[in-house]
Amino acid sequence: SYQPYLYGELFYRGNWHQPANLCRSIYPVMTVLDNPPEMTGISFNLEAGFPSDSLVEVMHEAGDPNRGGMWFYFSRGSGVYVNIGKTKAFKTHRDVVQMYAAEDSFFGKRDWPYYAEKLRRDGWDSVQFTMMDEEDYYKFEIMLLATNGNRDNGCFPDDAAWRFKTGWGGVKPCVCDTSDIWLNCKGTNLKESELLEEMKDREAGDK
Repeated sequence: SYQPYLYGELFYRGNWHQPANLCRSIYPVMTVLDNPPEMTGISFNLEAGFPSDSLVEVMHEAGDPNRGGMWFYFSRGSGVYVNIGKTKAFKTHRDVVQMYAAEDSFFGKRDWPYYAEKLRRDGWDSVQFTMMDEEDYYKFEIMLLATNGNRDNGCFPDDAAWRFKTGWGGVKPCVCDTSDIWLNCKGTNLKESELLEEMKDREAGDK
């Protein structure tokens, strides 16, 4: 693998943070350490996050913590969009901890569901972490507070299905295949499946 410098740049890093079959950069243009001299001072144009109700292309893997929301990486080119609803952007997780420091005597020692519940209480559907340091790269995380992830597969709960879209620009409903640990839109709508079977039966009867 090598260090990507641009969104959308082809990139391979086959570990649990990045599936081997999704080979486009999810990283901003700068790395945390050892920035090349010619890149010093380059700003990240999404540092302020996406505005509320944006449709954002994302990637997600099964295994989110209980009650901790549904976690994503911003991943342009994935073909899976999520409506982030009313949202607030932070640089890192610690910024959330500091925001609630005055009401938390266990500063920095709570588990994440504790802060997720506080953010829900304050009316946020999602939060964005625009410059999370992971493995010496800045990554863009999105946490959907309005629902929780599925520990067994990469799909969303039924009550959150309206938030997920696919197709060019996110104009089509997303039907997720629950046999995959990665968020996807490979599933088939039951009604569509039934119609296809009916059409096949009719064609077979006409022959």
